[in-house]
Amino acid sequence: MKKGKKKSKKAISQVLGVDTEMPPAVNDEPDIQPLSPVPFVNEYDQPLTSPYSTSITRFFIGDTEYSVPEYYLRPYPLLSFSSSWQRFQLEGINPDIGHTLIHFLYTGTYQTIAPSTIDPDFNPRSREFERSVYAYQTARFYRITGLDVSAREYMRTFDDSVTTLEILTIARKVYTTLPSGDTWFEGFIRDKLVSAFEANEPQFREVIEQYGVGTEIKFDQFLVTTVLDIYSSRMAMLEDAAAEEVDDDVPVEVVEEVAIEVPPVDALAEVEAPYEEPPPTSPAPPSPSLDHPYQPPPSSFSSPRPVREPSPGFEPVEPASEPEPLPEPAYGSENQPEAIQEPEPEPEPEPEPVPEEDKWGLFLTTSKPPKKNKKFLGKSISSSISYDSPDAHIEPSGLQTVPESISWE
Repeated sequence: MKKGKKKSKKAISQVLGVDTEMPPAVNDEPDIQPLSPVPFVNEYDQPLTSPYSTSITRFFIGDTEYSVPEYYLRPYPLLSFSSSWQRFQLEGINPDIGHTLIHFLYTGTYQTIAPSTIDPDFNPRSREFERSVYAYQTARFYRITGLDVSAREYMRTFDDSVTTLEILTIARKVYTTLPSGDTWFEGFIRDKLVSAFEANEPQFREVIEQYGVGTEIKFDQFLVTTVLDIYSSRMAMLEDAAAEEVDDDVPVEVVEEVAIEVPPVDALAEVEAPYEEPPPTSPAPPSPSLDHPYQPPPSSFSSPRPVREPSPGFEPVEPASEPEPLPEPAYGSENQPEAIQEPEPEPEPEPEPVPEEDKWGLFLTTSKPPKKNKKFLGKSISSSISYDSPDAHIEPSGLQTVPESISWE
């Protein structure tokens, strides 16, 4: 039946030529727009759960008990404990900053308790410096990030309210509990010591003496090293200043620069004259003293001077011993004079002693005939001659030469 109806409907639509399909339905509902993002609240924090609904952890700092929800201990592993509702003693924390620690765990800000009594001799700012040092120690020991930054800030704020001796005394109490090599804390103490040294060096020495080195070995080693470095730096500065003064005392000669104008190359080419070679120099004549070896001058034999004849009756004194003749100079064979023999005079009759005048104007007398001797010319007189007076008598010994060294008076 159903199939028949379908066929009939198709047939009718084909016969009539009418499109029997229904038009698409029209959607009258409006388009749905996407939702806008939900605004957030940025004016304050909104935790996912209430911190006060978490378990409570109780801490003892000194004799004071503090209760902290477990929620506030989660960022700090050294303060988180597995069991709740138990009491724990926090070691190494000064009781004066117990409130500062708990308040920072709750709020993340720095705060201290006001002093209970007002003492006119008490300086509250110096106490705040000490509190800030203890807060820095606690933050470094338990790794409470943020509290150490606030403590550093207040240490710099109140450091002018304490003396150098107080700074050393407080630093000695916390130095051993700090992590090894805390460069910031050591640098802070070093800067305070340098400032005290530069302000008043004698007072600085008194502070070191009053401090009492030897109480805390670890901090005292750091203190001694720092003081030695301060004095070493000062000595180096003084030596440099002394060297600069010596350099300043040395006179410096200032040399004025003189500008020299150099003519251009073209001008030099015009002015320059052609180069002429100098005439060759004649060779120097040879020096006879250099070209020929030294030769002694030839011996000249001149006629001997006439010898005075002794006056009659004069007996010459014979010398005790005949002196040895001096060695004759050695000359070459070509320069040696030949020996000349004197002729033997013929014997003459002995004349009467008659004074006669020689050509020098001296009166001489002879007493004995001259001896016959053969001597070489140029040899010195062997007989002893005395010329002390004009009446001196000599012994004739033939023709002899008189030495030039004898002076005739």
